[in-house]
Amino acid sequence: MKFIVDSMFGKLARFLRLFGYDALYSNEFEDDEILKIAKEQNRILLTKDKILTQRAEKNGIDTLYINKKNIAERIALIKQKYDIKLTIIPNSRCPLCNSEIEKIEDKELIKNEVFPSTFKNFNDFWKCTNCSKIYYIGEHWKKFEDLLKEVYQNMKDI
Repeated sequence: MKFIVDSMFGKLARFLRLFGYDALYSNEFEDDEILKIAKEQNRILLTKDKILTQRAEKNGIDTLYINKKNIAERIALIKQKYDIKLTIIPNSRCPLCNSEIEKIEDKELIKNEVFPSTFKNFNDFWKCTNCSKIYYIGEHWKKFEDLLKEVYQNMKDI
């Protein structure tokens, strides 16, 4: 399942990537370009633009109009419609650039790319194959887990 996310949903795109989904996003995409890419690459359009939603539907593009302000509510809507998996996978996709992430088998290889305290306190690291961003399961992981709890709570209310 692949998504294209309009310019108002950058944070949503990053979370979809953490769940392992290919989520194309740029705040520079014009509506015509979004529609073209969605059609050509068979991507699901996620938007809060009513006019863009109507145009996409007229062109046979699978579209979800999202009018929720809260990220957990947005994810809950997507989960409800597309039954996406809500497991954060550290070696899935880079939240920044959407490229694949690979596990670093020998952490010595990235010793000079992370803070000394990070290197000392963590053993598992991943690196983006495109932008070279280094990832690890740190304290921020708790925030992701809390968000998932909120998503499931929101699903009960939908």
